[in-house]
Amino acid sequence: MNKIVNTGKVYKFDEEGYIINQAKVSKIQDKWLDALNSIIDIYNNHDFFTDNIHSIYVRGSAAVGQAYDNISDLDIIIILKGRVKRSKGQLDILLQAKAMDFFDSLEKYRKDNYPFITKIDNGPAIYLNKLLSSDDHLYVLYRFYIKYTATLVYGENIHDSLPAVPKHKVPMYHPALPLHLGHIDAQPVDIRIHGNLMQYTARRIIRSSFELTYNRSNVWTRCLVPCYDIFSEYYPDKKEEMRNVLEIAIFGMKDKTRDDYNKMMEVGKWLIKQIEQDYDRKE
Repeated sequence: MNKIVNTGKVYKFDEEGYIINQAKVSKIQDKWLDALNSIIDIYNNHDFFTDNIHSIYVRGSAAVGQAYDNISDLDIIIILKGRVKRSKGQLDILLQAKAMDFFDSLEKYRKDNYPFITKIDNGPAIYLNKLLSSDDHLYVLYRFYIKYTATLVYGENIHDSLPAVPKHKVPMYHPALPLHLGHIDAQPVDIRIHGNLMQYTARRIIRSSFELTYNRSNVWTRCLVPCYDIFSEYYPDKKEEMRNVLEIAIFGMKDKTRDDYNKMMEVGKWLIKQIEQDYDRKE
């Protein structure tokens, strides 16, 4: 039986209604900081990124000194000055293959040298000019992450250049939940073949469930266990049903059945209706 460890950070708001960023390099545990510095060197010394890294941030549990060995990921945000340089006439598919080779070698390096890190989560490619100006949801989200949940570990700090995000404009997961569940419902699903999709769906449901309590709890988090705990305080009658979703979100479908998947989808659909009824994020 997999054991759920009570990990994750809950962020409070200051008196003006802005999240208090609690991430600091000084909080990063020594062994995690050592790993982080080694990984930064690998990026800087690889010709795929030569002279193109503007800055690197770390976020998540490691950034606030609450990383757990063999449980936590190392979440980093890499901001690039521009598009990755390619050789003359190099095809996109060859560039993608080169990128895959790099990330495969980075994963091997993690396993060989820092196996206590569950995964290095590099996130998508983030370009500086778009980060500072684009209204695309991805860049809105990463501006928020850097401003309120991350700390600089390499390069030039742009924290003060990013716009403040008041409580009523914090990015949320639940608006996309109906479309996501609708897409899954519209296609045949095999819980073994589509295990990653099931886990991704469960995480969206858990994070959306917390957002149902957003105004009442007056805190913010995207960490799975705190999301579940806070939701359960306000909806105790749904605690056991949401527990099944939490287990899928953390451990995947390995020990789950088709019935567990169906129950997850039922909770998701209930959540959508409940959000339509109860959710009101006032400005």
